[in-house]
Amino acid sequence: MSSPPTDSRASPSKTNNGLGDAPGALLPRRWAAVRLIHSCPVAVVVSTSVVLLVVVHHGSPGLGFLIRAASTVLMTQIAIGALNDYLDRHQDAIHQPWKPIPAGLVSPAVPLGMVLGSLVALVPLGLSFGPAALLVLCLATGGGIAYDLWLKPTPFSILGYMIGFLGLAGWIWLVAGHLTLRFLLVIPLGVSIVLAGHLAQSFPDIETDRVQGHRGLAAALGAVATFRLIALCYAAVAVTVVVAALAAGFVWSLGFGLGAVTLGLYGFLRYVDAPVVISARRSLFGVVAPGLACLAVGSLLLLA
Repeated sequence: MSSPPTDSRASPSKTNNGLGDAPGALLPRRWAAVRLIHSCPVAVVVSTSVVLLVVVHHGSPGLGFLIRAASTVLMTQIAIGALNDYLDRHQDAIHQPWKPIPAGLVSPAVPLGMVLGSLVALVPLGLSFGPAALLVLCLATGGGIAYDLWLKPTPFSILGYMIGFLGLAGWIWLVAGHLTLRFLLVIPLGVSIVLAGHLAQSFPDIETDRVQGHRGLAAALGAVATFRLIALCYAAVAVTVVVAALAAGFVWSLGFGLGAVTLGLYGFLRYVDAPVVISARRSLFGVVAPGLACLAVGSLLLLA
């Protein structure tokens, strides 16, 4: 993300929020750890996973099953998100000083503890769905961790996302008991959805990434090309879902598809200046993320 205004670079002791927190920290100090895991994207991933489980399972598998599955997915996201903030702490101190670690709201030991704790908890939770499910889940989580450790500053950053999210989709189909060759049909739409999501999340950080020497896909493409590619991937999947749902007469898929179209039209028209206005890029992600979630659900409804 971009550097904050000059007056927001004050030290924590000079802030006027009454909490001693860094500028831009809207949550009290005791909730700062929640911000380490990138709570908005995590909420989208966990909630979408639960909905997809219901869809692929052909009905609710039971509240206990869903709570266990949601907890399992949450552990993967905590590990990936907290590790990302820990590894970025030195660069964040320069470019994003309001984040929890550079702002002094949490020590670097906190995210490391969250990573270790979530990975330890992931083993029994994952095993509760069977050894094969744990193996697939470890592959998906490994994709996210590889992104944090190695892939993020390279043009191959998208590979971490592809492995992570397509692996998670495979895990959902596996634990729902419907992992067959039909899952291969998910891959083309899944690649487009993941690519759009990855670019949308990286979109606000293009200039900062370039200053840091990172050459992730969005940084390599530039703001204008990134915006166009997000819109192209989003539109391609949305049109596919809506047309296929109309042809097959699947009302629920059509509903999710039209919901995604509505969000997409609002987001890309409302924030058409996103290539040159960084705040618009952040707002665009807030619209694109739930739209992509709708497309994921609509796509799997068609296939399931």
